[in-house]
Amino acid sequence: MNLNDWRALKASGEEAQLPSGLVVTVRRVGLVDLAAQGKIPQTLQPQIDEITAASKAGQTPSVSKVGEMTGILDIVCRACVLGPEGLDVAELDFTDKMAIFSWANEVAAGLKTFRGQPVGAVGVGQYFEEVRPAPVNGVGSVG
Repeated sequence: MNLNDWRALKASGEEAQLPSGLVVTVRRVGLVDLAAQGKIPQTLQPQIDEITAASKAGQTPSVSKVGEMTGILDIVCRACVLGPEGLDVAELDFTDKMAIFSWANEVAAGLKTFRGQPVGAVGVGQYFEEVRPAPVNGVGSVG
């Protein structure tokens, strides 16, 4: 994929179905991107840590934390959701927002190596003698 195609794909986003069943167009914008752009206030750092920990563990945060987290979820969702036209992120429920947040901040598991894979097995010999040099004058012999 060349640079222009990559930019076009990034700008257009991709379709995804939220847990509620709504199909949206989203683009991946993570917390690091938003923080680098100055769009996340430092005062929200504890909430970011809580959401990230819950997201990685596949858990929903405690009810007492949900109210504190909605601000950061809304910031991420507004940056990610491109459509449908007319959708207000405030209309999405917490589960949909968490799904978008988790998707946007996934580890780059989709990266593929550009190097070729080794043809044969790489490692030590099957037997110790195969990797050890031959003894000189009987010194260092195994037996």
